[in-house]
Amino acid sequence: MPVTTRAAARKSKQIQKLLHLLHSKQRSLIEILMSLAYLADEPICRGKKRKEKEKNVSKSNSSHSSSSTSSARE
Repeated sequence: MPVTTRAAARKSKQIQKLLHLLHSKQRSLIEILMSLAYLADEPICRGKKRKEKEKNVSKSNSSHSSSSTSSARE
């Protein structure tokens, strides 16, 4: 849960920074909108590493099951 809270706080700070840049006219409206769209689409947790770990676990489980069946055949 703390990771989600930290990520949400980081996104809030990024949005505040973008609003400041818009008010100070340091960035164009389209640049701000594109940045906000990126922030909205970006997942809060990094799921790629979790998926890779799940694949590794499922591969190791399948190798264990095949070795257990081969030992059962002997």
